[in-house]
Amino acid sequence: APCKGKKQHRMYESGNQRDAAKNAFVAQARICSGAAQLGALLEQVFDSPLVFTFGEFFDTPQIREIEKADPASPLVAKLRLFAYQTFGDYKREPAKFGSLTPQQINKLKQLTVISLAAQQKTLPYSLLLKDLELADVRVLEDLIMACIYGGLVSGKMDQAHRQLEVHSVVGRDLRPGELNDIYATLNAWSAASDKLLAVIEERVQYTAGEQAKAAKTKEEFDAEAKRELESAKTAMAIEEQERHSHEHGGAGMMGMSDDRFVMGMGDRKSRNKPYKRDMHGRFPGGDADHHHSRNMM
Repeated sequence: APCKGKKQHRMYESGNQRDAAKNAFVAQARICSGAAQLGALLEQVFDSPLVFTFGEFFDTPQIREIEKADPASPLVAKLRLFAYQTFGDYKREPAKFGSLTPQQINKLKQLTVISLAAQQKTLPYSLLLKDLELADVRVLEDLIMACIYGGLVSGKMDQAHRQLEVHSVVGRDLRPGELNDIYATLNAWSAASDKLLAVIEERVQYTAGEQAKAAKTKEEFDAEAKRELESAKTAMAIEEQERHSHEHGGAGMMGMSDDRFVMGMGDRKSRNKPYKRDMHGRFPGGDADHHHSRNMM
């Protein structure tokens, strides 16, 4: 994290330095008195290791006059080359741009790295070697390091996989008509985002509705389960009460019947038991009883 912070700070300082240098050159361009003087000044701009955007120069009256007088002017073509074209454009039509110094060629290659880094986040060395017409990997890595330390590109060189991993990159000037393409891209992105947001909102509402239904179903289920539980408890209580009442009431009557039955059996036994005479030859109950029974007969 500290290393990343240092890189961001370095890019911020480099950006301030580039802005200051460019503004100074633009101010001088506005007071140039002729094409020759303006051309000499722009050669310094092309050589400068601090100026990498050139749009403000197109807005000066001097450049506008040259464009109007000679649309194919090598000076204006060279300004366009550094503003938004690449080393490959130069190699295809070198005579169109006039001569370039070694410093300017190296700078144009750095600008080409910026353009490539803006298009993809991983740049194979093979692609860079081809587009920059370099045969030595060491020279390529030196060029990449200059871009990184100059605050033009933030990234990491992966030497094991022979590629540049891009984290961020500074912007270049837009080609004529490119702004309309950007507007169209942004409008398409905005429309796609609106559709996506609408779909997300619909899904959110659907999910909320399903959650509400689930909560209501659970509430109804819990209420029904509670009613069933209470009903079961009531039924069990009634059944227990009836069983208890039956056991106690039935046992009392049964006991009474058994006692009466036993008593009855005892009386019958005593009545059916044959009388025997005692040792004096009398029946139980004495002579009076026996005599009374005879009189009764």
